[in-house]
Amino acid sequence: MIPVPFIEYINVRIKGFHSHLFTRDTYEDLLSGDSLVAVTTYLLNNPRYGGDIERALGGRREREGLEHGVTDYFARVISDLLDMASGTTFETFRIVMYSFDLKNIRSVVLGHSKGLPFQEVKNMIVPCGSLRRSDCATLLAVPDITGMIPLLSRRLPFAAETLAMTLREAGDRDKTADLLNRFEVNFYSRLMQRLYTDSEDMSVIRNVYSVEIDMKNVLSVLKFIWERRDRDWDIERDFAHGGKISLSFLNDMLRCPSLDEAFEMLEKTPFHTAVEKGIIYYAETGFLHEMERFFEEIFIRKTQMYRRCSPFGIGVFISYVWAQFIELTNLRTIINGIAFRAGPGQIRKGLVYV
Repeated sequence: MIPVPFIEYINVRIKGFHSHLFTRDTYEDLLSGDSLVAVTTYLLNNPRYGGDIERALGGRREREGLEHGVTDYFARVISDLLDMASGTTFETFRIVMYSFDLKNIRSVVLGHSKGLPFQEVKNMIVPCGSLRRSDCATLLAVPDITGMIPLLSRRLPFAAETLAMTLREAGDRDKTADLLNRFEVNFYSRLMQRLYTDSEDMSVIRNVYSVEIDMKNVLSVLKFIWERRDRDWDIERDFAHGGKISLSFLNDMLRCPSLDEAFEMLEKTPFHTAVEKGIIYYAETGFLHEMERFFEEIFIRKTQMYRRCSPFGIGVFISYVWAQFIELTNLRTIINGIAFRAGPGQIRKGLVYV
């Protein structure tokens, strides 16, 4: 457990940041214009975002500059919080940020597989945690994925060890998607093993990651059924361990002949509200990704619980990080929606309120 006086000071600062997050009314104001001018003006005049937006707009087109600026703001405020911490507190905060490190490694590996320059990959990267934007650029510049291991070892040894293990397990013909799935499964499974300690803070982190694992596993099953893949899944190997939803339940879901039957099974899980909200959009579009954000919303709402039930522990940091991340994704949704003239109603569907 982090010493109470130290974490109490940091948590007071974090609660102050949390209190200034944008509200539903703010997003409605940003949606009221028919061009990006109003969004740009608002963010430039906002004391939190102004400096990052001004720097990002220099030499860039408006949409790209705004996206870059709100991402830079997120990275900066999280980095400032990490810099406030030290010792046990810093290491505990860093474990919370592994979710973002994993996202960034996935983006770099995908960039490798498609031969993309960093200019195109950087928009998929959220530069915070152990890996910053410059680290991701360096990882992308190596000749092959194996070359990422020594570079990762210096910044994130846990990820380097997991990637090395995954490459040893993978066959020569493994596609990038299969390799990434193996890496993600190994990453979560090994992480959960490390989190089984008597520490109250680690117990909170373990509970958060268990929900994240459940979300990833369930979405993997739904995608498998939706794509009607012609392959057999090894329930022990292809799904991360450590979630609250059992592997046997996932295995039963895999046998469902249609998504409708899989959705019915999910009515017995904490993700039932995601199905209730998302099934309409799935029926309208026929695409599963329309439903994914409702699963993410459940995960985000779970993280917000810990701000209240763990006032002197890691929960305050966890809830703030994910609430700030939702602000980032909402702003990027609004920026891109307005830029591509999606219309307020359509943009509003993509927003998450916490």
